[in-house]
Amino acid sequence: MSSPSASDSSKDTDYLVGDEDVAFVPEDGEDENGEEDFMDECLQKYQTVQEDIFEELRMPLDTARALKKAWAEFLDVQGFEAAADVIYSACFDAAPSLQGLFKTPRSLMSLRLMQGITSIINLSDNPPAMKAACEALGSRHFDRDPQAARVMILQEAMMNAVEEIFHFSPRVRCGLIAVLNYIGGANCYITREYSDRIKLIHNSWRVANNKILGLEEDPSQASEAPDARTASTRSTESSFRDLSKFGSPVKASRSDSTLTMSATPTEMKVPASFKEMFSFNSAVMGCGQSKWMHLILDQFDDIVVHAADSYRLQE
Repeated sequence: MSSPSASDSSKDTDYLVGDEDVAFVPEDGEDENGEEDFMDECLQKYQTVQEDIFEELRMPLDTARALKKAWAEFLDVQGFEAAADVIYSACFDAAPSLQGLFKTPRSLMSLRLMQGITSIINLSDNPPAMKAACEALGSRHFDRDPQAARVMILQEAMMNAVEEIFHFSPRVRCGLIAVLNYIGGANCYITREYSDRIKLIHNSWRVANNKILGLEEDPSQASEAPDARTASTRSTESSFRDLSKFGSPVKASRSDSTLTMSATPTEMKVPASFKEMFSFNSAVMGCGQSKWMHLILDQFDDIVVHAADSYRLQE
């Protein structure tokens, strides 16, 4: 048998090299081009407001870094407070129908607006963190009614105001528009999709406090035994008025770390609401005369009731 020729060896070698190329990840971004193309498509998608989805905004890394740098230069040129006032004025003047939503003083609201936008722009190269920041921002505006059309109006007004002061490259401008639309679309999505959670909290709180859920009671059922229900209500209210004073119906004593409670079966009243249960526990633990528990319960009620109102919730 003849020995393999040089050409045969070359063919085998070429085949092996070609086989290795299949599994080899090219360097310097050859394989990244597909990812870059995907992210460019994603960036282009957010040239309009996407209110039906809430995903990560994965813009090209070079675009994100250029956007962060250009925004920092814009703030250096204009000054943070002056830039905040420019953007606030643009938003306020662009949508007269939304001026009633601007309840916070101008100086404070403008700084909040600028801080929110700047913090999200600074996270544009970190999609998961950027999404989390937008989600947190949207959760503070459940009492608003964001709409895609309104977002577009505000976005265009902000872009026009900023570009009168500072020139952005086309790629940076595309990235900034995408970020602003992403923020607005996230607010629209969160307000619509997460509002059921607020309703669940409110309804659960009403149930815990024996409050009517907005449903009318059947008149036939309401007239069945009014005297019995009234008597039961009076008995419960009377019992817990005594309980809040740490009086005779329920007495607590502590000896050798053992808590005992003495009460006759007729004197014991089952707590029927969230507040009554905590008042009951407070009395049993010997804190019936303390006012702090009632203050906490009152504040907790305000927090739950105003869970969707960021300004009242903060108060």
